[in-house]
Amino acid sequence: MERRYVPLAEVARPHGIVGELRLKVYNEESDLLLGRPLVRLRFPDGTERDLRLTSARPTNKALLVRFEGVDDRNAVEALRGAVVLVARDTFPPLEEGEFYACDVEGARAMVGGEEVGVVSELRSYPTCDV
Repeated sequence: MERRYVPLAEVARPHGIVGELRLKVYNEESDLLLGRPLVRLRFPDGTERDLRLTSARPTNKALLVRFEGVDDRNAVEALRGAVVLVARDTFPPLEEGEFYACDVEGARAMVGGEEVGVVSELRSYPTCDV
C-alpha cells in the first residue's frame, strides 16, 4: 500500500541568510513539525523532494525551520511556494473521540446505508466542526 502524505504547511520565504525559512502552517495549533519529521516538498510544477528538518521553532503565526542541505538564502529561495507534506502514518495516535481532518475529507456520507455524498471540506468553528 502506498504511503499517504498530508499537506501541513507552505514555504513562505527565507528568514535571514544562513538557510532558515518561514513556513506558513495550515493549522497553527499543530506541533507535528516541531518533532522534525522527514518531510516531502511538493513544488508548483508537481515535482517532489524528501528532506529532513534539522530545526523548527514557532514564531508569530508561523514556523522557522531549517532543512538538511539547505544552507543559504538562495537555496531557500528555490523552495519558495513548495507545499510541506508529512506521511499520515507518522501522526501521533488520537485520544477517544478525536479525529484528523485529513481522515474525514473524502469520506462517504451515509444515511440509512445509502450514500448521500462525499465530504469535500471540513470547517472548524468555535463550537463545533462541520
